[in-house]
Amino acid sequence: MGGINPPTNSSFSLESVRLSRKVSLARTQFEMSNVAFEELLLSELINQIPSNTVCVIGHLRQSITHILKAVRIIDEHLDKIDLLNVVGHPEAFDVEYQWDSIGERLVDKGIVTFESWSSLKEVFQGSHYKDILNSLKKGLEEILTVTQNLSGNFKKLSEYTEVKIHEVMDQNLGDNPKEAYARLYTSWHEFQGLMLASSLFLSEVSYRHHGYKSLVEELVSQD
Repeated sequence: MGGINPPTNSSFSLESVRLSRKVSLARTQFEMSNVAFEELLLSELINQIPSNTVCVIGHLRQSITHILKAVRIIDEHLDKIDLLNVVGHPEAFDVEYQWDSIGERLVDKGIVTFESWSSLKEVFQGSHYKDILNSLKKGLEEILTVTQNLSGNFKKLSEYTEVKIHEVMDQNLGDNPKEAYARLYTSWHEFQGLMLASSLFLSEVSYRHHGYKSLVEELVSQD
């Protein structure tokens, strides 16, 4: 499994891997769109080549495709939980596992941010695994909207003939994609922070529940 798997138990390991993979592919294509955008700017500045946004838009559209599939996987996951009437990780709410103690140690070790841990605690107040999945779905839907807007932004830029795109950036002219890119990076950061925090926390309580080595205690013992 990848390093950012969403929380799961053994009943849902397949869905976990599928979702993690789609999220990684969506994020990768978004990053590739930025690389393509940087190459476009370099071509304008160094080689005086006219702007071509085809590659940028292509990567953004692929990212959109993966996001839509990730949302579909979450919906299927939620349906399976309802069908099996599974709460999912009920051991996470056993007082023995000391929510705050585990979270604080993860934060102290720098593998989860305080903001991500706080977001997880707020999301998981309903004491049900579905709460996290629904929050991840909401985050992906927000990322989807911003990605679609950015793709439309570049579609407009592709029609520019009187001004180069680097000039749009430098002079903050209409359809400047800088703000949309910033929103998308911020949305991805918040989403993956929550996904990582939930994965590490529920992995830890699962390890303890089954008598496996504790991730937190192992980290603490290295001090």
